[in-house]
Amino acid sequence: MKWEEYVVHNESIRNMEVIKETYVIAMYTITFATIGIGIQVQNPILFLLPYLVLFPFQRIIQNKNCNIQKRAALIAVFGEDIWEKIILK
Repeated sequence: MKWEEYVVHNESIRNMEVIKETYVIAMYTITFATIGIGIQVQNPILFLLPYLVLFPFQRIIQNKNCNIQKRAALIAVFGEDIWEKIILK
């Protein structure tokens, strides 16, 4: 792995982290808004709606975590020669 490839993979990991954090914020916002509306309207069915939000968002977030771990493993396995060259200089 070349240094440029390492930088590209590292930046993609950082970008995926930002996207994942955005999904988490959106998930919490929608969930709390739905619960707030349910409290205000006092409709018990509205308290079940956050589950319709949580399940798809959790799947997306888990997918992002899996992709981050794959990229990190790629860097760990194929990026060893870069670190050896940096350390041995």
